[in-house]
Amino acid sequence: MEDQTTALQSELYNMNELCQQKDHALQQNTVQVEAAQMVMDAEIQALTLKMEEELEKSVCCSMAQTVVTQSTGLATPVECCPLFYQVSGVRRCQHLKLFRRS
Repeated sequence: MEDQTTALQSELYNMNELCQQKDHALQQNTVQVEAAQMVMDAEIQALTLKMEEELEKSVCCSMAQTVVTQSTGLATPVECCPLFYQVSGVRRCQHLKLFRRS
């Protein structure tokens, strides 16, 4: 009877060790999955920001239409774009690369 008890205790100990090893492996896998998820989330966020910028550019550019001014009869871009800047008297839209003398 004592031999059976010792054998059962040894088997129980071995099973406990195996469970602890599996638990440790599961914890490591969880950490790896969470790290991979964080990387994917960052990539998705960066891609989302890029897509939002592209959408903003496309909306801006579709609104930056060329109009004919009544005073000069010349075509000039509408300056709805917040990204207009001026270099040497030429106004430029960073999206459309439109030019106009100011």
